[in-house]
Amino acid sequence: MYSSAKIALALTTSLFFAVGSLTITRAQEPTSTTGPDRFIGVWRLDLEKHPRDGIKSESLKIEKQDKDYKFTYDWIGDRHDEIHWSAVTDMKGGAVKRMQPNGKSLAVVHITRVDAYSFVEQDDMIASTYRVAKDGKTMTMEMKYLHTQGNTAMPKIELVYERTD
Repeated sequence: MYSSAKIALALTTSLFFAVGSLTITRAQEPTSTTGPDRFIGVWRLDLEKHPRDGIKSESLKIEKQDKDYKFTYDWIGDRHDEIHWSAVTDMKGGAVKRMQPNGKSLAVVHITRVDAYSFVEQDDMIASTYRVAKDGKTMTMEMKYLHTQGNTAMPKIELVYERTD
């Protein structure tokens, strides 16, 4: 017959190994955001496909910086007006300050990585979803206004950026 102490020791040892193997298995499971970041690169708005009044050029550069990502946005208008900003984010949805080259900040934005092909950029007014095509050559941005107050005429804007690097 087995003593109570031997049975307890056997159960404890079995439980220890079972928990240990679960931990190892869980650590090796991929998450939805694993894999190469297809959105890293330099993206330019194709103005031939999307003629927009007042825009001379628009580009977005996304690069990896250690565990974070740096976004650099450049927009140049026909009348020599320009918008430039950059932001560093972990892409987990936290508030991020967009900084202009002169050190002034723009409105706070939240950037959330969805998966290896897409991310969402959202501020108080607009949510923009960026998705890279499977071939990696284009990135589509779909912008939606968040507070339309029932106005069904608010446009949904969709733009296509071309990879330039």
